[in-house]
Formats: sequence, C-alpha cells, structure tokens
Amino acid sequence: MAGREGNTLQPEGTDRLRRAEDSHILNVAPFLNLAREMSDLIAPVPMRPAFRSELEHSLLAAARQRAARQQLDIRPPTVEWPLSYRDLAASVVQPVMDRRWLMGAAVGSAFSLAGLMAYVWRQRRRHAA
Repeated sequence: MAGREGNTLQPEGTDRLRRAEDSHILNVAPFLNLAREMSDLIAPVPMRPAFRSELEHSLLAAARQRAARQQLDIRPPTVEWPLSYRDLAASVVQPVMDRRWLMGAAVGSAFSLAGLMAYVWRQRRRHAA
C-alpha cells in the first residue's frame, strides 16, 4: 500500500498541472482566433473527381507497397566498417608508396616556392632600378 501512495498526485501537484495547462491555452488562444478568422475568409474548394480518384489510387499503391515490404521484411543494406580508421588507412594506402609520394610532393613544393621567390626578387630589382 505504501508504494501506491507514492504514485498518486497530491492536490498541490494537480493545481500546478492545471496552471501549466492554462498557461499553454493562453499562449494558443491568439492562434485559434486567427484560424477562425482565416476559415471565415477562405471559401472551401471542392475536389475534382479526377484528383480524388488519383489520390485514392496512389494511396492504395503506397499501402500495397508498404505491406509487401513488411511481408518480405526488406531492409536497406548495412555497411560494415573496419574496427578502426588505422585499419582502413592500412588497407587503402601502401606505406612505401606513401613515403615516395610525400617526398615527391615536398620536392615539388620546394621548387615552386623557390621559383616564386626568384620571381618576386627579380620584380623588386626591376622596379628599384
């Protein structure tokens, strides 16, 4: 019996819930008034029979397709990833080739930087003269 008493709402808890509900109603009231005014201004448009039959046909087709998927238990394929990124990198990159490419990129960057510095130095000498 002691467990049941802990699950019941006390009167002050009920009052607090009512106040919370009342505050939400006050926040929604302007929107409800706006909805009523809009419904008075906008006249309903009847649906064309063609639209209604097309809608019914597409909804039935979607329901059949969903039922078939559930019956066959079709799920999207899952992708299994390696345990760590290090394993993934090791399987994709060969360490020996990686060093060669890195050295080649470093030498190429050094030559590009040297060429750029020579060009800037030459332009400054021309403007200074």
